[in-house]
Amino acid sequence: AALTQVQRLRADYPGSEVRAQAAYWGGRAAFDAGNQDAACALLDSARAEAAGDIEFQNQIAFYRSRCVTVVSRTHPRAPPPEDTQAVAAPAPPLAPAPAPQPVVTAPAESTRAPARPAPAVDPTRATPPVGANAGYEVQVGASRDSVVARRVAERFNQGGLAARVVPGADGYFRVRLGPFATLQQARDASVSARRFMPANDRPFLVRP
Repeated sequence: AALTQVQRLRADYPGSEVRAQAAYWGGRAAFDAGNQDAACALLDSARAEAAGDIEFQNQIAFYRSRCVTVVSRTHPRAPPPEDTQAVAAPAPPLAPAPAPQPVVTAPAESTRAPARPAPAVDPTRATPPVGANAGYEVQVGASRDSVVARRVAERFNQGGLAARVVPGADGYFRVRLGPFATLQQARDASVSARRFMPANDRPFLVRP
């Protein structure tokens, strides 16, 4: 009966604000009666005919929101279509490349013969002459103490100059380099000997 009266009012007052009001109240009455389709249709008409009244539009929208729930409940949304395309299986992970093994190279065997240690120089033993013409020596020190003389000779031996201790009849122990075959060799040894002597001492050449 209420919906019939609403339809009559809307028909009797074309172009009037009464049409929007009648549609609004008719929509509410239709909701109360359980006729949701008619309610939503009347509220849509009321919203279209009350375009200039913002407050009235808000009231209509409040009840019109129930139509969304009704549509969702009565017409559930269809599930999205399944993708019929075959999904390629993921490629298996690549096996990690084996770590490079270190190359161990055996040390090369040395073909060089081990160096022989130089023979120790006995400072008390005279060096044999070099050839028949060996006749020069370089005296670099003298002492009455044989221990001191041997220490001086050892200092020259460690420096690469072959020195020996020559005991004398006068009680002196002389430290000499040589003998040398030529005078020039003796002079060269004399120059080298100055590096191992005190500043005030000088070597000199002697005959064996």
